[in-house]
Amino acid sequence: MTETEKRRQAILELLETNAVHSQGELGKLLKMMGYRATQTTLSRDIAALKLAKTGGIYINPGVGASTGLAGKVRGRILRVTRGGPHLVVVHTHPGEAGLVGIAIDEQGWKEVAGTVAGDDTLFIACGKASDGDGILRHLERIQPDAFTKKGKKE
Repeated sequence: MTETEKRRQAILELLETNAVHSQGELGKLLKMMGYRATQTTLSRDIAALKLAKTGGIYINPGVGASTGLAGKVRGRILRVTRGGPHLVVVHTHPGEAGLVGIAIDEQGWKEVAGTVAGDDTLFIACGKASDGDGILRHLERIQPDAFTKKGKKE
């Protein structure tokens, strides 16, 4: 594998585990992994990998359905709160609530009665009040920084 191929593979791995907002941020992450890349090189890599930017973060649109929930929503969720006994509210980057809602619907979680997405807010309806706790646990495993100790980010 050439150095270019190794660097591009590292970029794809970084996007699976990090919300990368800029080429500068991507360059810093690559440097921490031992790769050096100029802005021009990063631009070429982004084009060659056919990466897209949605909601302010780079994504690999070619990943498709083979990626699990974490790969689809990590970095998109900003905050998760309870909206009442039968409602979980998920705040996302602008334009990403629908993507998160679709990814959650695809999971088939028994706790989810349904989802409704706006631009940057997703409502997850629960059949029973206790189902909300299960949804919170699922989401906290994926994006723990969207929570505080009580399940709400302040």
